[in-house]
Amino acid sequence: MTLAFVFIECIKDLASSAEQAAKQVQGVLEAHSVKGNSTFDLVVKVQTSDERQFKEAISAIKSIAGIAAIATSIVYGSVQ
Repeated sequence: MTLAFVFIECIKDLASSAEQAAKQVQGVLEAHSVKGNSTFDLVVKVQTSDERQFKEAISAIKSIAGIAAIATSIVYGSVQ
């Protein structure tokens, strides 16, 4: 099982539509807007059963209109 948090920087004024699109990606458990002094506009929680599905989820997220950049942090250790 793979669990990760994906931090997303969006093109101006496209964060809301990117958030809604991210929620439709298979493997996305949660997607949230981030406000304040952050480089990132969204935080997305992704969980998949294997690495192949994880790579597919990340590719799908990268292809969403309005996403400028992403950073992925994989959770190591026990996934419950």
